[in-house]
Amino acid sequence: MIALWPAVVLAQTRSASPGDPVAEPLTLLVFERPPYYLPDGTGGFTGLVAGPVAEAMARAGIPVRWKTLQPNGHLRTVATDSGPVCAVGWYRSERREHLGLFSDPIYREPSQVVLARTDNDRVLSQESLQDLFADSGVRLGTKLGYSYGPRIDGMIETLRPPQSTVSQDDTGLVRMLLGRRFDYMLTGRAEAEDLIDRFGAAGQDLIALTFEDSPQGNARHLVCSRSVGADTMARFNAALADIGRGTP
Repeated sequence: MIALWPAVVLAQTRSASPGDPVAEPLTLLVFERPPYYLPDGTGGFTGLVAGPVAEAMARAGIPVRWKTLQPNGHLRTVATDSGPVCAVGWYRSERREHLGLFSDPIYREPSQVVLARTDNDRVLSQESLQDLFADSGVRLGTKLGYSYGPRIDGMIETLRPPQSTVSQDDTGLVRMLLGRRFDYMLTGRAEAEDLIDRFGAAGQDLIALTFEDSPQGNARHLVCSRSVGADTMARFNAALADIGRGTP
């Protein structure tokens, strides 16, 4: 069982101090994705990523409102910069630097894993991610517009494994994997364990593989519109450090 960060009840209003760039509640874009983002029953979110965000925002005195939005709309909304908004839990990459302001790391995944069916001997016989991606006889299932971190993204771009790219969340991808629509998918170890557990008996047909060249898990950040302002980002980062997250 994965322990989740406790839910935090947030004050939704406070008087803005002079020069404070956040004169209205900061909108936090999120979607339900165990174990990272889970509704807490009060209109907020908790989980491995959302929990520390909620606590740090409360500690920093930054009023927030959570907004559920499909992930393919998060970065577009941030880049539009029509108000103070942050997307919760995104990887930082060179291609995304232009989108807005990134926080210090909120959560770092233990490792990246390959999720496959236990009867797929061709996937299970591979010794490295590079060998797996180079094998044209097996197909990778990916999410539309999703980044797996700079190292894996680079390997995929170079080796060009056969892919089925869909607009499904990880639950939908697992259903497709079990239905033999493709041969393997990529996810964090914590999420792989949660998915196997949530699928019950069917989950016993899945296995999480860590290969010799599997990279360290990626760090997840807030990525915020520029109107959020450097001062608010600094306050959030300081609060993250206070609760033992982020950059010391």
